[in-house]
Amino acid sequence: MRRTSRPALFVTAPVDGPPAVVIDGVVARLTDRERAVLARLARQPGGTVSRAALLRDVWGAPDTDPHALETVVRRLRAKLGPAGDAVETAVRR
Repeated sequence: MRRTSRPALFVTAPVDGPPAVVIDGVVARLTDRERAVLARLARQPGGTVSRAALLRDVWGAPDTDPHALETVVRRLRAKLGPAGDAVETAVRR
């Protein structure tokens, strides 16, 4: 069985600026909203976070346009590179 490794993902808190996300030694420049979504998802690793919970916790209102969330998640995945594969969308049935 072939074993693949996941990229190393770290969040640092520098003294002179906003927290930085570092993936395999490369700093990913995230917006405040992208960082907030990542932080909210990281509070529940391996779990499912509902769209309403993300909109409430990150935007402050569950009635925010859900396309705003979809856009932020798409940009976040792209900026995280291979580590972005860990951000999955669960389809409700």
